[in-house]
Amino acid sequence: MPTCRDEFGWTYTIGVFDTSGKPDLITVGLPSEVAHSCLNEATKRLRAGIDLTQGRHAELVENVDCEFRPVDPKWVKHLMNWANWYYGGSDYAVLQVVYPDLENRFPDEEGFNKRFAQPLMQSGASFTEIESNFWESVEVTSKFPNWIFPDPPHSGVYLSKAVQAGTEPITYVSHDTHLVIPSPPAAAVHWNL
Repeated sequence: MPTCRDEFGWTYTIGVFDTSGKPDLITVGLPSEVAHSCLNEATKRLRAGIDLTQGRHAELVENVDCEFRPVDPKWVKHLMNWANWYYGGSDYAVLQVVYPDLENRFPDEEGFNKRFAQPLMQSGASFTEIESNFWESVEVTSKFPNWIFPDPPHSGVYLSKAVQAGTEPITYVSHDTHLVIPSPPAAAVHWNL
């Protein structure tokens, strides 16, 4: 199980609402392999007609149960940029995968191990330090008030393994001003978006 302390990563689905009328899903703080597995299995269950908002659901994140809670639209707009681009806005249903500690206690239950704290993104949820820090970590200007470069922080960078290894030079730099999703070369390392 992950810990959610200094850095929160998040993972979400795109197109579930469009293709099945079921909510898209988001999770915060899980390692990417666990998050991908959880979201894929949860999507299969949604498409099979299971209402994930009812009760707790096992066999998604290791040996603990998960709950699925509706996400406040302000979080959808703030976090799910690729999905917002896909849908042409942020007006679609999203559920947050909320996971417990190793004793299966959820964040709003007594005895919950704070090591497994995660931002809760529901309407009316308290905006604690965890939610505030997470919100600000995504806000482009909050961490870099004195940014001096022409490109904004958190810009995407695309790089081949050969350039990264230093065996080929950088021969061209493109500064695209609108969303472009290039076909990655066979030797692509990763996308940092």
